[in-house]
Amino acid sequence: MQSGHARLVAHVDDVMTELVASEETLQRFLRWCSTSGITLSDGVTITTCGSCAQYGMVARRRIRKGEKLASIPRTAILSIASKQVELVARSLVDSGLLSSFNPKSALESEAQDGNIWIPLLITLMREYCDPNSQWRPYFDLCPDFDELDPVLLWESSEAARLLKGTGIVERIRQETGLIEQDFAAVVEPFLVAQKDLFDPSTMSLTVYKKMVSFVMAYSFTDVRCRNAFASVMMVPVADILNHNSQHNAKIVYQKTSLDIVAIGRINAHEEVFNTYGKLGNADLLYKYGFAEHVPNPMDCASVQVDTLRAVARVQHSNDKEQFDKFWDLCCEVLDIGSDDSFVEN
Repeated sequence: MQSGHARLVAHVDDVMTELVASEETLQRFLRWCSTSGITLSDGVTITTCGSCAQYGMVARRRIRKGEKLASIPRTAILSIASKQVELVARSLVDSGLLSSFNPKSALESEAQDGNIWIPLLITLMREYCDPNSQWRPYFDLCPDFDELDPVLLWESSEAARLLKGTGIVERIRQETGLIEQDFAAVVEPFLVAQKDLFDPSTMSLTVYKKMVSFVMAYSFTDVRCRNAFASVMMVPVADILNHNSQHNAKIVYQKTSLDIVAIGRINAHEEVFNTYGKLGNADLLYKYGFAEHVPNPMDCASVQVDTLRAVARVQHSNDKEQFDKFWDLCCEVLDIGSDDSFVEN
């Protein structure tokens, strides 16, 4: 049996080993960034020290408003326009599992075709699980999925218990149904046909769900594009920025790059924050797996239509038939479904 001193020494050794491994992972990533053409300002550093969660970007000196903090060339971005993704997409089309694939026309189209990002998800399944992937240093810096704990991977009973009344439970049910449908109809047949190219451990619905969660939590959508699905992209360095509704930096979408630019003065040792959008804590939890600890100005309460109807129906118990007709007419005119919710800011 170990003494208290021996256990303490063993714990310190474990912590030091973990810190050394973490620093080596970061240095590999920074070298990869350099060879990929990603540039970082000398005024910032990527670190876990001073970051609110995992890795973050922290100012090394005072940053002035408008200063460019990093630039990520589009060649270092993983999107439907990437060569690896396009090769997967062509194979899907040739197999008859995808009707067509044209990145340029997809980006310009207003049709919101969710199938357009399936090639990106399949590519991520292969690259993320490949120890020799050219994206390995990038993936290694991303948190493990056990750390992220995305709500899409929660047990349905756990989600129902912990998220009751938020509206997220129904969103999880709908999203999970679509994910499972895509996997059965497109992804799984493709993985079976291309089994020589994929590690058997990656050929599962669980891994596919993890990739969906990864994209939800870490991807960006090019604001210049009409098609939200087609413009989804994984952007190294930019996705390291943590969220704060009172952010001090933003992403500027250029033709050949994405730039991180300060929108106000940032003092030395302060963290550089982006915003993931005007989102309340329920949306942040659903998409990114966290909620803001400070008061969130975007927080809101959502009430499902069926819940509101049931309460209102009790108030009109004397004429429920007339009430039902009126309610159904209102829902039809306003195009409201039973799964929708009313939101109160």
